[in-house]
Amino acid sequence: MSQCPVCNSHYRPGDIAHCATCGWNLAALPATLGQIPQAFQSRDLEKLDWAQKTWTQLQTQSQQLSQLQQERSHLQAQLSQKAQKLTASPEILSQLRSQLKESAREKRQLQEQLATTVRLFRQQQQTLAAQLQKSKEQLAQSKNDKATQQTLSSQNFAISLSLNEQEAPAEVVVIHEFSTGIYGSRAADGTWQFHGLTGHYMNSTLELIPACVQQAIGNGYFSIAGGSEEKPALVGRVINSAKDGFWSVLAVVTERKHSNGEVFSAYRYFLSQGKDKLVQILNWMSRHKQKFGLHPTFNPSDPKKPGQQQRFESKSRFVLDFPSETQAWLDNVGTPLIIVEPIYTVEAIDRLATWLVERRRLMTQRPPQTEAWVYNADSVERIETFWWFNSLIGKNSRPSKDNFWGCEKV
Repeated sequence: MSQCPVCNSHYRPGDIAHCATCGWNLAALPATLGQIPQAFQSRDLEKLDWAQKTWTQLQTQSQQLSQLQQERSHLQAQLSQKAQKLTASPEILSQLRSQLKESAREKRQLQEQLATTVRLFRQQQQTLAAQLQKSKEQLAQSKNDKATQQTLSSQNFAISLSLNEQEAPAEVVVIHEFSTGIYGSRAADGTWQFHGLTGHYMNSTLELIPACVQQAIGNGYFSIAGGSEEKPALVGRVINSAKDGFWSVLAVVTERKHSNGEVFSAYRYFLSQGKDKLVQILNWMSRHKQKFGLHPTFNPSDPKKPGQQQRFESKSRFVLDFPSETQAWLDNVGTPLIIVEPIYTVEAIDRLATWLVERRRLMTQRPPQTEAWVYNADSVERIETFWWFNSLIGKNSRPSKDNFWGCEKV
């Protein structure tokens, strides 16, 4: 759970756009826009400080109003008692009535002040929302300008590589899985209707999902948007921890529609223990599509339980082949890298990501890092964890969701 920065109310990220308590806009600038300039950060901090102070003032006035209401009730009780016991004392009754009128007058003043403060707070919220939208548009334009410049600087280079499948000793790869937990029901036509997230995973073939994998998911390392049943978005990462060791994790992401009409990303994770298993998971997915006609995407109708993992026998390995001039160019290229010619397959992306991580490790003598890549995504939350490779068609094209891909920074 997260907290509203203004009133500290708890909320679940992604469920609501505005705080249910104070109405503060909880939407952040999208990560696809890159690093937010310092000027925008300072201005946003000033706006947040104003909102926090205003909210504190509202709370103080509300407390004062509540206190006056309690005092009024107390005075009314006293007046009633005195009226019963001192019917012959008009002076005391008059004094109590005067006190009650004064309390009512102070209450009206506080109510008017509170209404004015709330009105100003709402007006400032609308102004801030308009400024935020303008900032988003400015940052988006800046990002597009930068992408155009990078494309033009490398438009004369077309990466040349091929992926060769070679025979290898038979290897049995154990592939586990789990999915996003949802509340759903069957419609009359047999389709699923989704009513919300459960907050935990379902259809897991593991008794306990590795803690390092859960932490990576919680940190947003698999958070993307996009993907369909026919062409899902993919995130491949190798996760490592001292306790759990290496896990190769592939997230298959498809957009689904909530019963209220909102669109959300549904995840089906496939994982295998070891640091070089992503390409084998992809190989298994390819065989699955050949057999059933579709990728194995999020599917509540395909329940799983511990012990029902896949056992895939692999008798091949995939090797990249590219000329020495391509290797030399990749050794010296800066980031983000924009390649004019489209990459052939997601398997080639995985192999190139693995090659680049190992190559940079040898060149920098740093501890080994793990690869990560994205394919067919509309947007990515943790852009800063990737080297971006935008495969473009044409000299002046913009990056398209069909060929977003990358590998993790080292």
